[in-house]
Amino acid sequence: GVSVEDVWLSRRGDWADLQAVADDPGLESWLRGLPLMLMLADGTLAQHTDDDCTRSSVPASAT
Repeated sequence: GVSVEDVWLSRRGDWADLQAVADDPGLESWLRGLPLMLMLADGTLAQHTDDDCTRSSVPASAT
């Protein structure tokens, strides 16, 4: 699989933001709790990311 760091940097994230999340367990927990996708009332499937690479960092056991 692809590491979280690789996905983060490929999406124009920077090391300072990644470190800030690593240093704040509450923030990391909140971010991890966000859904990758959700169904809107009109039936539209909304993806909580700007690309499809995020899926490659999710273990198969989590899907």
